[in-house]
Amino acid sequence: NKVCEDYMYIACLAKFKTPEMKRFISDKMFDNRHFVEGSKTDKIWGVGIDWTDNSISDENNWLGTNLLGKCLDKVRNSIITSS
Repeated sequence: NKVCEDYMYIACLAKFKTPEMKRFISDKMFDNRHFVEGSKTDKIWGVGIDWTDNSISDENNWLGTNLLGKCLDKVRNSIITSS
């Protein structure tokens, strides 16, 4: 499991290395927020709630581990701190 998280981080980091994507992920609109994979069928990479469901905004409602969201948080932090 750890290996798949490492590979996802590497892939996401590569995706957000372009200037346009770097600007996007480091935008102030994401300050003090977490990325969330809103998929009602995915409780591993996502939170088990559809992205259109208003209950997704409360972490107490999450049914999954949100590994993709955590990975994107880590990528964002890495990009911001290396700039």
